[in-house]
Amino acid sequence: SGVKIKPYILDISHKQYIEVPNAALLDTVSWAGSKIAYVSEKGFGYFDVTTNNAQMVTATDVSYQPIISSDGSYIAFNDNGLAVYSVKANKVIQLSQNKNDIPLLWKADDKTLIITQQENTNPNTKSSLAEFHIGTRLLSRLTELPQPLQQASWVSKDELALLTLSVDDSYFDYAYDFGASSLSLLAETTEGTSFVSQRDR
Repeated sequence: SGVKIKPYILDISHKQYIEVPNAALLDTVSWAGSKIAYVSEKGFGYFDVTTNNAQMVTATDVSYQPIISSDGSYIAFNDNGLAVYSVKANKVIQLSQNKNDIPLLWKADDKTLIITQQENTNPNTKSSLAEFHIGTRLLSRLTELPQPLQQASWVSKDELALLTLSVDDSYFDYAYDFGASSLSLLAETTEGTSFVSQRDR
């Protein structure tokens, strides 16, 4: 019971371990070059591996992974509403009061977020995919999602995203095409068995 776990990053080029300050766990990390955003012991942290610059941000809700913009300027997170942390200004900018606005991805301009919105806190409630511009605060709804969204990743930035949705013990992989504004089911996984739609694969 006296064991303390310390998270490290392995710097392969210099063949050394670098301790990440105040990290709770490094099971999921958002990367931007040599900079990372991660859940910390009292909120979330920003750490530049090359300069050892570390900044800690206090947040009451750390149930969602913070995501860092590709230029390393902003970290988007949810803390009883959508917010961004400006690394340069060292301050938090509150963007919305909706605690169900969850940031997923940064677009290439590093000013527009792809977010999901749930109507209420029920985990099985359907959600919507939307774009939110952090400067203008303009919100554009893209599509309604048939199940709650769990995670998202770019296949081709600003063009195609892979979305994993889930309900109960079932997981659904969708592709969202931003140019065509279309959502296509790729696969359903239930209890370890994968079903692929022949038409949409």
